[in-house]
Amino acid sequence: MKKYIAFISWLVLLALPAAASTLYVSTDGDDNTAQPDDPNLPFLTLQAALDQTSDGDTVRVASGTYPVTPVIVPWYEPLPDKMAPIQMIRKSNITIEGEEDALIQAPGAGDVFVMQNCTNIVIHGLNFESDHSPVPDGEVNGSPTPLIHSMILLRNFNDGIDISDCRFTGFGNHAISHLWSPKTSQRVTVTNCSFYDGGATNVTNLEVDGAAVSGIGSHWLVEHNYVENCQRGFEIECFSPNLKHDIHIQNNTLTNILERGIMLFATCQDPNVPVNFSDITIANNKLTRVKYGIFVSGGDQIKITGNKVSYSDEVGIAALASFNNLSNVEVSRNYVDNCVTRGIQVNSASGYKLTHAVIEDNNINVTGNSGIQVAGEDILIQRNVCRNCGWMGMFFGIQSCGTDVQIIGNHLSNAATTFMKYGIYLQFGSKNNYIADNTIIAPATAPIFDAGVNTVYKYALKISKGNDGQLIVKSTSGPDYKVSLYTAGSDMEWELIDTQMSNAQGVATFTYTPGSDTSVHFFRASQNR
Repeated sequence: MKKYIAFISWLVLLALPAAASTLYVSTDGDDNTAQPDDPNLPFLTLQAALDQTSDGDTVRVASGTYPVTPVIVPWYEPLPDKMAPIQMIRKSNITIEGEEDALIQAPGAGDVFVMQNCTNIVIHGLNFESDHSPVPDGEVNGSPTPLIHSMILLRNFNDGIDISDCRFTGFGNHAISHLWSPKTSQRVTVTNCSFYDGGATNVTNLEVDGAAVSGIGSHWLVEHNYVENCQRGFEIECFSPNLKHDIHIQNNTLTNILERGIMLFATCQDPNVPVNFSDITIANNKLTRVKYGIFVSGGDQIKITGNKVSYSDEVGIAALASFNNLSNVEVSRNYVDNCVTRGIQVNSASGYKLTHAVIEDNNINVTGNSGIQVAGEDILIQRNVCRNCGWMGMFFGIQSCGTDVQIIGNHLSNAATTFMKYGIYLQFGSKNNYIADNTIIAPATAPIFDAGVNTVYKYALKISKGNDGQLIVKSTSGPDYKVSLYTAGSDMEWELIDTQMSNAQGVATFTYTPGSDTSVHFFRASQNR
């Protein structure tokens, strides 16, 4: 019986997993004598510690500077055995924790830390620093081509990567990226990290310029990060048709970005391939001093909401069907001010289609061209506020060249005749638009210019008090409309005041002297041609 019990106990011991270890890394360590679970015998290099890890292990990196030599792997050559000075291949359930001021220092251009086919990896509290070296050129078929690289590089398939509370400084190209297509690293989170002085400013080809976080794929979360003085901020892009979905970029702060702050670069560029990006949320980010604040070039179910974009050299928020078709776009509750061209631009381009967009409850202040510009099919523009749009001379509050566009309940105003000469401008080619209940104050030329076809009008009225108790009521419609004005008291019994034709600017002006029997007056207008 005793032998039987001992045998059973031995089987139970075989079934138990090995206990997780803690491996220590220190600037006074020794890779040859280091021992797991002994803080007095640490490793000297992070790579040596990672080589000894098993599932569930933790690596703790002490404060100090750890110099490494980065490696550049040309995209057109086979992978070498050593892709970077620090690499993890087929590792799972590993945590790397850096103490305060634990610095991986990598002078020169190249990849620093590569993960390939890894799952459930945590990198917390590490700092990475380079000297912002320009991206060198390789050669393909006798022509120079930039050799792009990244401080943390994801290759092949990685799942469940958590990078938090890390700092990246002076990265010459990318800080965190799945560079190579297809973008198969998923469930990656980048949170509470900071990025400074990065991007490849010497590369003129915008597809390979560098960003704080790029190569974003399915189920990525990029949240609560800070980016300053970089070429680009966060970049979703893919050169293959595989679908990217469930992506959230939210609650980040970006300032002094030379090019695009947050972008979806839908680079499939094949009209025969279905849209390869969907269910993407860009929310509650703050972007200051950027060329483009938020730039989307294709996709489906795109939500851009609650962002603040200030001082843009081009467009504050642009959602364009320029590299692929774009559909089901929501641009809502954003605050955009001081844009050199447009505040919000949602339109088709380059032969691709934009269908079904909602632009609502945005606040736009001071733009050089249009507050809102749209072109596409089935677009709703409602409850937006546009102030002082048009100081460059293009002067539109809302500019549309679309089909089935509804413009409802917007407030458009300017402080001087140098702003917004047209409140709403319907370009040639516009069809089946519906305009209702907009408030348009002080346009210099006309509240509405309508060069479209089959526009249906329903307007709110502008009412002011004239001399001797008169009320001056202005109804804005398209030019040469027959406008009838009605009034009613609190009993809501409507009475026709007058009928007249709107002028060339689409305005019909009525003067009404109320009787003394009531102090409450309601007005409505009808118009037809």
